[in-house]
Amino acid sequence: MTRLGTRVALAGLSSFALAGVAPVAPASAASDTVVSITFSDATDGQSITSVGNAGSGTTDQSVVTANGGALTAHWSHIKSGLAARYPAYDGTAKGARAVVAVTNAGSTDVLSPGSAAFTFGADAKLDDASTGTANDNGNNLVQRGLATQTAQYKLQLDGPRFSCRVKGDDGTLMVTSTLTTRTKRWYHATCSRRTSAQGDSLVLRVRRVHSDGTRGPVRRTISATGPVGSLTFAADTPFSVGGKLQDATTVATPSDQWNGVVDSAFLRVSS
Repeated sequence: MTRLGTRVALAGLSSFALAGVAPVAPASAASDTVVSITFSDATDGQSITSVGNAGSGTTDQSVVTANGGALTAHWSHIKSGLAARYPAYDGTAKGARAVVAVTNAGSTDVLSPGSAAFTFGADAKLDDASTGTANDNGNNLVQRGLATQTAQYKLQLDGPRFSCRVKGDDGTLMVTSTLTTRTKRWYHATCSRRTSAQGDSLVLRVRRVHSDGTRGPVRRTISATGPVGSLTFAADTPFSVGGKLQDATTVATPSDQWNGVVDSAFLRVSS
């Protein structure tokens, strides 16, 4: 949801920048995929109780649950392998919840991009029923930090449209796609914070993923350039996949639980 003090841009249906906003060139610096969650070690139909990180970051992963929630291994049509089916929608206060938590395992906060350019996202599809009460009023796909905290990056699907929010010590940017998504269809969504001498920009890309694994055209959003600055987190702040966490062991209320299937969540930071 849009908050006061947030710069917001709405995507056009072409791959061009919004009027008056120059396209942002891809970052030339090398990038490091520090988080890569693919659920490839799961067994079809069984509960997912442990999650691996194929990225370079030194991290721990866990499945945080509430009210009997669980993740189940589900065949992914994105590519060979499995994905994670999240709990079905339940808008009550005691609805089933399950979220993947990624936390730092070493002394370095590998989940914080600081002032660097970075990209995060996932492949996902949503169930027909996914939102409707104050206990579960959104579908958060990938995030770190809460809106009330000093830093946050978040990719979500509120209603039928993906949006992305990044908050740093100098300001906040938010972008929203005009692509109207459909339930039970796979999408590849990524959000990128780019840096340049002119300031920070936020780019949201959403692609339809077909049953053969090929991706449709990019719907590209570029925010107005503006200050974001460095993202500084408490080291124990979790990187979450499929919902909102209060901390590394507690599902937040409201949970913004993802109701559907998720695959290939990642965080990539420029070096």
